[in-house]
Amino acid sequence: EEASSKELICSYLESLHSKYKPKSIKRKLATLKAFYEYLTYEEIIEDNPFSKIHLKIKEPIILPRIIPEKTLIKILNAAYQTLEKCKTVYSERCAIRDIAVLELLFATGLRVSELCNLKADDVNLSDSYIKTFGKGSKERIIQICTPDVLTALKQYKKCFKAEIDNTGYFFVNRLSNRLSDQSVRFMINKYVNQISSNIHVTP
Repeated sequence: EEASSKELICSYLESLHSKYKPKSIKRKLATLKAFYEYLTYEEIIEDNPFSKIHLKIKEPIILPRIIPEKTLIKILNAAYQTLEKCKTVYSERCAIRDIAVLELLFATGLRVSELCNLKADDVNLSDSYIKTFGKGSKERIIQICTPDVLTALKQYKKCFKAEIDNTGYFFVNRLSNRLSDQSVRFMINKYVNQISSNIHVTP
């Protein structure tokens, strides 16, 4: 009986390979394994046939999609052009903040959540570095080596000093609250639309 169950599982595995991708196969097998473990635990069957089967299903490594450098330059140029065309203090402040966010994101590869959670004390513009806490609360120190990025951050900090001091966060919105992940996504989409790019760009 155990042999027949093992053969049945192997046959089922072969049929899965002909229909599904590795991730789907692993999910279906995990469900089946859990079911057999339940049957064994409830003593409905004596032996779990999966204990005699050694499976190793490799998933293909998918590299992260990158944004072409030309597109990044166009997005940054659109932000700087917006700043030049500003006619009100409010729109000028927003453009200065947008440029600081974009410059820092593109230069460091920060996750959007890391950027939005930067505290004022995490950004050291005198020594040109930022401190961030990534996945698993692991601390990272990122050196800022590009003069344009430093200039953008210094201009932003000077412009938003009162709001930064009030909230304790480095990037803030017009209500003096922490800048949200959604705001950064909206910001990027705004400039992507300005350059009429049909590439899907995310933080």
